[in-house]
Amino acid sequence: MDMSREQRLDELEKAFSQVAVTAVESAEELARAEMARASRHFGFAQPTFRTSVRLRFSGEGIKGHDLDGGLAGSVIAGFVGAVNATGSQLKIPPRSTDLFLSPVVRPGSTILELFGAPAPALEKLDTEIDDTPVDAALDLLFRVLDGVNTAVGDASTIAPIEGVLGKRLFGLVKNLLENNVDLDVAWTRPRGHTTSTTLNRSTARALRGVLDTESVVSTERQESGVLTSISTSGQIGFTPRGRKVTIYIAAPNSDSEALRGLWAKDVEVTWVETVISHPQREEKKVKHELISVREPGSEQRA
Repeated sequence: MDMSREQRLDELEKAFSQVAVTAVESAEELARAEMARASRHFGFAQPTFRTSVRLRFSGEGIKGHDLDGGLAGSVIAGFVGAVNATGSQLKIPPRSTDLFLSPVVRPGSTILELFGAPAPALEKLDTEIDDTPVDAALDLLFRVLDGVNTAVGDASTIAPIEGVLGKRLFGLVKNLLENNVDLDVAWTRPRGHTTSTTLNRSTARALRGVLDTESVVSTERQESGVLTSISTSGQIGFTPRGRKVTIYIAAPNSDSEALRGLWAKDVEVTWVETVISHPQREEKKVKHELISVREPGSEQRA
């Protein structure tokens, strides 16, 4: 049975109410939205829109339009590494935040443009142009950089940046400062919305000041296992139950006689684990200091 005009209008109203409408903030966003709408109207496949990031190099380190290849490569590697690091923090699958290079030269500066992978084609009711995993990673990175820009002049208010992201950003700002280069970054989402931030030398110095420090984290640990060795230099070897690795713990002020009485026995060990890291160093330093060692159910010893 054919629907009446009123019924058809009701069905259309229901369909339209399910379509999310986002605010359009630029001509590029409007153009992409209209292209997607026209494609759906005429039954064509929706055009592929990709995330893009424009890196604009300027400053005394740029000679005309010539950008040193080594500098460009190291800055790109540092920026891409930072994006991958934020992707890892967000648990985004590996390779989903890869960026691809396309160079563009414009008057007064050198601009390198990076592109994200095309989003997979999905059957959708509406014409919304979705973000991709690399956009989630870029969003976090831009928030970090904007936080630093806001806090320039008062480094104590910059939030800690640790782990792989801290290492990648340290290498990136080191390159910029050594080569007298400012970096402006413009990120365009697949739907055409563009967000900009800067990594000029003021920001780079503030970041370097925060990152060029050791991070020291101490944690008290307690485990049961076997006391496997006692050194005359004031160190014990302890193998936690169910593990093959031996932990060597500094015990300079312990009672040697008490420790010898516990050798090769099941014991409960309490110690402080201190992890010292720095963005310039590949490896972390780990120190163990003994608090106590005793047989389960006995009084504290050593």
